[in-house]
Amino acid sequence: MIQSHWLDLLLSAGATLGIFITVVLWQKMPSNRSAVQYLASIILLLALVMLLRASYQPQMVQTFAEILLLPDAILFLIGPHLYFFTRSLLRLPLPETPRRWWHYLPAAIHVLVFNTVVGLHLNGTLSFLDEQQINLIFFLIEGGAIVSLVTYLWLSLGDCRHYRVAWEQQFSTPLPARLLQPFFITGFLLSACWMASFLGNMLRDKPEYTAYFTLWFVLVAYVFFLGCQILLHPEWLELPKLKTLVDIPQSVQDRVEKHMLKAKPHLDPALKIGDLADTLDMPKHELSKVLNHAFGKNFFDYVNAHRTQEFIALRNSPRHAHLHIFDLAFQAGFNSRTAFNRAFRKETGFTPSEFFKDNPQHNNELS
Repeated sequence: MIQSHWLDLLLSAGATLGIFITVVLWQKMPSNRSAVQYLASIILLLALVMLLRASYQPQMVQTFAEILLLPDAILFLIGPHLYFFTRSLLRLPLPETPRRWWHYLPAAIHVLVFNTVVGLHLNGTLSFLDEQQINLIFFLIEGGAIVSLVTYLWLSLGDCRHYRVAWEQQFSTPLPARLLQPFFITGFLLSACWMASFLGNMLRDKPEYTAYFTLWFVLVAYVFFLGCQILLHPEWLELPKLKTLVDIPQSVQDRVEKHMLKAKPHLDPALKIGDLADTLDMPKHELSKVLNHAFGKNFFDYVNAHRTQEFIALRNSPRHAHLHIFDLAFQAGFNSRTAFNRAFRKETGFTPSEFFKDNPQHNNELS
């Protein structure tokens, strides 16, 4: 291991900062308590590892080798906790408790098998492994940790992509958690650098761990940065729970939308979902799923949205300037004034008078 007075000071300062961030995070009481708990647990574990590393002395290996290797288990805990943090942040359900423990199996194997066997060899209790075999075990540990981190980052990225799609379909405002994009970019860049260092070590006759420790400290700084950003922007922990959306092929979405624009079935005030499903040659439940997950609307809201756009087009056409507003609404497919007013406001966010206030041609009709 690298011995440096300045490095030990840096580690001690980092450990102190980590404990401070953990305490501050733990004292905050957002509604998303689960996300805070997972983030705080990661930062606290990393702080303890830095504290142990700062107090390390080479002569301790002979007596406490199996204990000194225990902190390496954190490499297998970072991935699962980042994944659980991401899902908690996005208000997604975590795995049930029995299944959740499977995510900690690599860390348990490290502690019970690799940590114990290698530690007992380093302190001289066991002797059936030579130095080359011990180095191979260290490579397996590090390689497994890299695979674990990349896997959980990829799973978390998939959850964030689905959440962003759901957000864009349900809200007109940008996703408030601006941290997510640099979070994943930095994570994958870090993983790539770590992998390059790992492969470089494998090609050497004797492993050189300078780059390994450099990357370890970057990883610590990365998670601390995450904690500080959450402290500065606590609103990022308050993301709402969104409706679960299912991926719908773009071709199916286009088929439905093109039919609505070309055939205009919404002009029929008595249109039912079964009628539209029969025309599109798909089961009613399948059409309902497409509308809910691809367009974020139920059947009635989707059809009324098209009727509203039809009304706006008619209202803006000089050819229909002589017609009363509710005559146009009935032409667009609405069957009552109440349904028209309610659907118009839901689709545009305005009443008809507010929407057309800059065009006073029929203001007396809109009042």
